[in-house]
Amino acid sequence: MITIIDWRNAVFESTLTPKARLVALALAKYYRLGRECYPSYSTLREDTGYTNNHTIIGAIQELEKAGFIKRKKGEIKTLSVQHYSYEFVGVQTGEATGEATGEATGE
Repeated sequence: MITIIDWRNAVFESTLTPKARLVALALAKYYRLGRECYPSYSTLREDTGYTNNHTIIGAIQELEKAGFIKRKKGEIKTLSVQHYSYEFVGVQTGEATGEATGEATGE
């Protein structure tokens, strides 16, 4: 397993488009050890400065195809709202050992 920092470095060393790299960086902002990551398209638009969902969706699809993330469809039952959660492929989750890495995260 790798750390989220290693994952971000791999993204920037890849041949991904600049749009996919920026969306990956925005997604990584919401990484939490052992917890789900599910920023909305609106949040990702704010973070990246992109103005439409098509750009965000295309970048997410590129990240999935390249094997950097896995996207899961979910639902917030109390609000009856569907959302996507994102898994950072290869990044330690902390679930197996319950140990924290001490990495700084921002909201």
